[in-house]
Amino acid sequence: MKTQGIALHRISSAKQQDGHSIEAQESSTSKMAAEMGIQIVSSWSITQSSKKGNNISRKDLKAILTYAKQNKKVGYLFIDRVNRLMREMMAMIHYIVELDAIGVKVIFCDSSQQYLNGDSQMNQLLLIIEGFKAEQENKERAETTISRMKARYSAGYYLSHPHAGYKKSEIAGIHDPDEPRFSILQKGCHLITYEQYTVPQAVRWMNDNGYRTIGGKKLDVNHFIEFISDKYYCGIIDIKKEGPLSDIKNVNGLHQPMLSKREHELLVGIITKRNPRVRQQHNPEFPLANILRHSECKDAGGYEKFTGHWHNKGKRPSGTERPRKPVYDCRDCRKRIARNKAHKAFSDYLESLEFVPSQKAFRDALLKVWKQQRGSLKQRLNILETNKENLEQKIRETVAAYTQEPEGGTKNAIKLLLDDYDEQLKQANADIVSTNDVELESEDFVKFALQFTESLRTNWWNLSWENQKRGEQILFNGKSYSNHSGLVQTPSLSTIDT
Repeated sequence: MKTQGIALHRISSAKQQDGHSIEAQESSTSKMAAEMGIQIVSSWSITQSSKKGNNISRKDLKAILTYAKQNKKVGYLFIDRVNRLMREMMAMIHYIVELDAIGVKVIFCDSSQQYLNGDSQMNQLLLIIEGFKAEQENKERAETTISRMKARYSAGYYLSHPHAGYKKSEIAGIHDPDEPRFSILQKGCHLITYEQYTVPQAVRWMNDNGYRTIGGKKLDVNHFIEFISDKYYCGIIDIKKEGPLSDIKNVNGLHQPMLSKREHELLVGIITKRNPRVRQQHNPEFPLANILRHSECKDAGGYEKFTGHWHNKGKRPSGTERPRKPVYDCRDCRKRIARNKAHKAFSDYLESLEFVPSQKAFRDALLKVWKQQRGSLKQRLNILETNKENLEQKIRETVAAYTQEPEGGTKNAIKLLLDDYDEQLKQANADIVSTNDVELESEDFVKFALQFTESLRTNWWNLSWENQKRGEQILFNGKSYSNHSGLVQTPSLSTIDT
């Protein structure tokens, strides 16, 4: 008679280990073996997933088969529950049959599953059912996990490992810039897109300025091209690998972009040796390009706007390169103005801007426009008060009819009508209060408008280029000019008729 047994205890992840699931299983198998008078001579405690497709080649199960074949006194394999053996029905049947062929019976020890230990056909059917349930539980769990992951990705969270230049933040799925790596990579990308550096030159610059990988190595050209091409760097989450998450495409991520979408498209076009199809519209080093116009070329029928670039003055007599200088050139006459001169003149002009004809007149005009848009306050109040009085009269008449009507369907209908009138009366009172607040709303609107305009003026250099383009419509009536001397002015501003 075989009097020895072996035991298997399995958890799927380290999190279960924290919950002492292994210890609980050891207690369950030891108790069952003691009740049967069987000595457990060896046991396996593992941390491994048992999802479908992972079980046929499991090393622990192959080791158990080998041990049982070599030790003839072993007649039992003690396991806490069916899902601790595995969560794959067909593979479970395979191993139970393999063990049975060498004289080893699988014993389930949990009190809720001990009924599976019988030898009848009904017990075997119930065991298959439990195996199927375990497999379905795993499938449902996986589908739930994938569904949650999709929801997180769709909301802008990036659940995978942070890319080069980023690090994990306190919020799971949101990555923060990893300085100084982030700034060095960003500058290196700008050197390629705006200053005509080749990729090897930019990578050399980044390494010379201290860029090192997490492992402490210098940046490699091929590695840089591989990772920087990911849309992640312009704030887009795009899962490329095949699988359940492959439909996550073009999601706006919550992490801080290293490059704008246009900059990233230009960069990828350059490093993959293709001509970028998106025409460069703005260089952040020259924020007045396509905004500042040349007054001497106004109305000449040309383009009149300035463009910015680094002027190459050639070589000295000694053969050394002269330093390049940032300048603005008129696209028509090629008149050149130094960048620092243009920026200072523009800052002085912003400082001198004021409301036309005066801030008080501007404020009063805004109030006038706002109130005109809202309609006559007195007229609206008269209409609302009249509507309220008519509604109150209907309520009085309906209440009188309700009190005289005997119980029945008609009275119930009148009651519903009264409820409807009550709601209409509440809305009428709310409309009257809201209309009386127009003065306060007007003050809030004007305060916001003035603060917004002032913010455009004082924070001009911190605005994005797109917002600067929008701001010039407000501050300069759409056009600002500079003459040969670099003096910035706006020839005509529309005034407000008060």
